[in-house]
Amino acid sequence: AVAAVAGTAIVASLGVAWLGWASRSEAPAPCQATDRHLAGRWDTALASELRGAFTATGLPYAAATAARVIERLDGWSHAWQDMRVEACEATHVHGEQSDAMLDQRMRCLDRRLDELASLASLLTRADRDTVEHAARAVSELPALEPCADPEALAAAIPPPADPAVKVRVDELRHDLAVAAAHLRAAQYQEGRALASTAVAAGAGLGYLPLRGEALLLRGALESDDGDHKRAEATFREALHVTAEEHDDHGAARALVDLMAALTDQARGAEALTLSIAADAAVIRVGDRRLEGDLLSQVGRAHERQGDFARAAEQLAAALAIHEEALGPGPRSDRGLAAGPRRPAVGPRGSPPAGLRASATAWAGQRSGHRATPRAQ
Repeated sequence: AVAAVAGTAIVASLGVAWLGWASRSEAPAPCQATDRHLAGRWDTALASELRGAFTATGLPYAAATAARVIERLDGWSHAWQDMRVEACEATHVHGEQSDAMLDQRMRCLDRRLDELASLASLLTRADRDTVEHAARAVSELPALEPCADPEALAAAIPPPADPAVKVRVDELRHDLAVAAAHLRAAQYQEGRALASTAVAAGAGLGYLPLRGEALLLRGALESDDGDHKRAEATFREALHVTAEEHDDHGAARALVDLMAALTDQARGAEALTLSIAADAAVIRVGDRRLEGDLLSQVGRAHERQGDFARAAEQLAAALAIHEEALGPGPRSDRGLAAGPRRPAVGPRGSPPAGLRASATAWAGQRSGHRATPRAQ
């Protein structure tokens, strides 16, 4: 009897131990990818809503466009998940990254996700005009690589120390994410209103990084809306604000966009003069995409001055950089010749001309015949 009782106790102990081991083995790893971060921001339900909204427009190509857009949003969200896992593992699995750097990477990724969610929300309410711009809009979602750049993240100005100010900054940055979605979807008036509100609110908060971000975005919206004179003034203000806060990347971005605003007003000579300072600023930050944007602006300025040979050379160099950074295809062969959003050539309102098409056209002018850039 004693032996039987002892045997029963041993079996029970082994059973408890096995259950404990099994529960531990089934527990999720600390950095395991899950869909909870994407729920309600980009998931199967939102994809279904987007598909329905596109189809409801009655456009003959709506279904095909929806399929391409969903594929791109899925790809971006999967890359976002992978980077989040990578950031977590760098600290909690490999021990090669500090907790402070992990926090910075997560803040960066959270802001990127907010931009995805804002664009996805807008696309689920698409009208015919939104469908027209949808493929371009999703191709211009922000790059994730900066969220894995320790030097850039370490140089970033930290969030406000005051908790109340931080909450307000987060709210306004969400509004800027929505404004950026409007920019990508060519809904300029809606975006301008949101960005202008953020500029004014940022001035009141005294947190310069927010104001600089809002000014750069408002300038882009004004420029794409054809209000080039106002965009010029906004980019000049953004340059002063970013310089005051020692935001080297923001200042370089402001200089490149200011060149675009000048060229859009047929002031190519002024843009080329400004390119000296812009080149120095871009070299300082070491951003290859921004270098490509600068070369694009130099090419446009030379085109405005009638120097098609130099224009072709600069645009070809810009195309090479963008394809190196982003890979060949529609994203790197679209209107990057005028900055991230503006058309390379042609009057306001014409379809964006691709870098490759523009370079080919100007190379044709160099050889004595004029080729017409093909709209992408």
